[in-house]
Amino acid sequence: MRTAAASLYRCPESGSALTLEIARSDGDEILDGILVSAHGNRYAIRGGIPDFTFPFALAEADARARDFYDNRVDDYDRYLPLTFQTFGESEEDVREHMISLLHLNESARVLEIGAGTGRDSVHIARLIPRGTLFCQDIAPNMLAALQRRLAGAQPIVEIAAANASYLPFPDDTFDAVFQFGGVGEFGDIARFFREAVRVARRGGRVVVGDESMPVWLRNTEFAKIL
Repeated sequence: MRTAAASLYRCPESGSALTLEIARSDGDEILDGILVSAHGNRYAIRGGIPDFTFPFALAEADARARDFYDNRVDDYDRYLPLTFQTFGESEEDVREHMISLLHLNESARVLEIGAGTGRDSVHIARLIPRGTLFCQDIAPNMLAALQRRLAGAQPIVEIAAANASYLPFPDDTFDAVFQFGGVGEFGDIARFFREAVRVARRGGRVVVGDESMPVWLRNTEFAKIL
């Protein structure tokens, strides 16, 4: 996490600014440390990735999702393409189409929620070489894979663990907010949407998508099997 990003993050509970304590850094990069809120909440930074997960005792659905994905990082990347192939779609084409709806410019500041191992992140990064990409996910092991995948990416990339329904940012922060393939598993979907809109600036774009039965397969035998 870069020092400049530390000043942008907020406590996901109170929205208050955070103070950096006990930091170990390498130049402008904060490797380990603690971010402390005015109310005394403490958020650890490990390996350059801060953990803003809140509530500290997660709702059952969110805890279940975190545990599921934390234990299946390799299988996730190995088998996720089958989701697209089953529906007769190109994964790259679908992702690029959805990201095109963000209308990004080269200097955009983008938040990707539920970024997983970075399968969308690499497409976003290519479109904002002079911008900043904030990637977050609730599963730390997924973020470790994302960190490896985006090593050397041209834009500034900031990675954090966080609950999609409690975003650690002030209002009106991002030019675009993106989420694809996870919203159905969020513990509080309505709150997630309110948060996504809150952190997007006026005139910014919020794009959210999730898998479902495609219209061209509905009312078919294949759909019934699925």
